[in-house]
Amino acid sequence: MSENQKEMFKNIVYTFSSLAGINNKEQMDSFISKASSYNEENALDALLISIVNMINAKRLTLEQVYANASLLTSFSENYKTMDSLVERFNYLRGMNLTNKQMSIEENHKLVLEAFDKFNALIGTNFDSFYVGGLMAYFAINRPLERYHGDIDMFINESQLEELMKLVDSSDEFKFVSNMGDKEENGHEYKITYKDSPMSIGLFLFERKENNEVVIKDYFYKDGKLTSNEKHLTPSYADLTFKGVLMNRGEIPYKMQPLESIYNSKKNGRPKDKYDAELIKDYVDSMIDFMIDAEKANNYMTQNVDASNSVVATIEEIISSKRSNTL
Repeated sequence: MSENQKEMFKNIVYTFSSLAGINNKEQMDSFISKASSYNEENALDALLISIVNMINAKRLTLEQVYANASLLTSFSENYKTMDSLVERFNYLRGMNLTNKQMSIEENHKLVLEAFDKFNALIGTNFDSFYVGGLMAYFAINRPLERYHGDIDMFINESQLEELMKLVDSSDEFKFVSNMGDKEENGHEYKITYKDSPMSIGLFLFERKENNEVVIKDYFYKDGKLTSNEKHLTPSYADLTFKGVLMNRGEIPYKMQPLESIYNSKKNGRPKDKYDAELIKDYVDSMIDFMIDAEKANNYMTQNVDASNSVVATIEEIISSKRSNTL
């Protein structure tokens, strides 16, 4: 930001904070100081996100915002109307860029740091691989653009206890169970990085002797450990469910095939479709077609008794550790 924009930014923060009844000058100055290193667009994004958060918290009204519209529309030459600012915020929301914990630059620095250090810890010794949009950016050597809440990884559940022991030996990572409040979808376990909001979220699967893969989703139902299971045929699993060896610097890691990432994103949410468009030209369209064709042969089994599962064992270990520390 220019010096003039920094003064404008300060005026906007003070004005809307006052309207919202926020009188903590230290809090306001901290926000202003942090934003002073942002470029014009990132600073504007921070303002929009903060103002919408205050509206959602019912501390500001739309009438108050529009009554002070000239402050916002004078900040950037690229956004001179309220309609353009609303359009910008909707873009941010659709692209999952409305996180209020940190700036996009801080998020990118943290996700890369956590990713590199975790790979240095686990190597390529596990039947595991990363999935999701982050991998799309890495695969085509494109700088990160949007916010990443966590890093997603599939791991063979037979190696879950081994992974937990390795993580427990680390000073920087912590193995955490989500089973206490997990519903039918989501991560059973995550690996947090230091005291930061960044984590590696684990999805669990089983490999059968016939090369079928079963994706497991564990949860408690009526007090009993249960799982929903998605069965992937050997042909479909061969196309989608394997780790492709990659490198970031000198550190190796494994990621899901790019065609599989594209296939899962091309009909998804706005941010998923955006990621899909980025990698579309790098994808083998015939493999994408084959994935779609094989997909129809997969099937689900639901509400499977999981009382003798790997997750049941892991939960007992975690519970025992917790009891021994009390």
